[in-house]
Amino acid sequence: MQVVALNDQLYVVNKRRMLCYDPRRNRWRHCGSLRRDKLHKACVYQDQIICVCDIPVVKAYSPTRGEWKRLGDIPIDSRALNYQVIQHNNKLLLLTQTLLQHNKNRVLIHEYDPGRDNWKNIMAVYVSTLGPVCVSTRVYPSCLGSAHSFSTEEDDDSGSSADWDFDGLTDADSDSGSSSSFSDENW
Repeated sequence: MQVVALNDQLYVVNKRRMLCYDPRRNRWRHCGSLRRDKLHKACVYQDQIICVCDIPVVKAYSPTRGEWKRLGDIPIDSRALNYQVIQHNNKLLLLTQTLLQHNKNRVLIHEYDPGRDNWKNIMAVYVSTLGPVCVSTRVYPSCLGSAHSFSTEEDDDSGSSADWDFDGLTDADSDSGSSSSFSDENW
């Protein structure tokens, strides 16, 4: 499951479906089905939600059009341990991590070229590490104001995400038919 913020709304996407939260109306709605076997990572790029799915598939969701579009396939590295997709300086970047030796990793950085609809390798970084490389961020819609006013998950004892009310939102694609849990097993 991945969470991204776009146009003052939160999007929660997994391999089966995507929900959109509008904080102004305090409502969740079903907004699209990814329908893939896997979802590795997601990010926002040029007002679209970019999802790295079943390798080498990358799909882009446009909330304004309400449709998915397939982008150029990412380069396949059979030794890659994970894939990260991020937006940085108005560029869409793909980071892949490969274990070369016992404690040495290579991180390849590819940049997406929207004009050619392909990915080009722009850099390789070699790091000695005993653990995985991780890219992480906190997301929140800008209409909610500064993130400094929000409590962290560790500070919040109001309950888990399973306690959230989704106004009876259901999806025929869901195994359980319940939208009250965000776990990938039940979602």
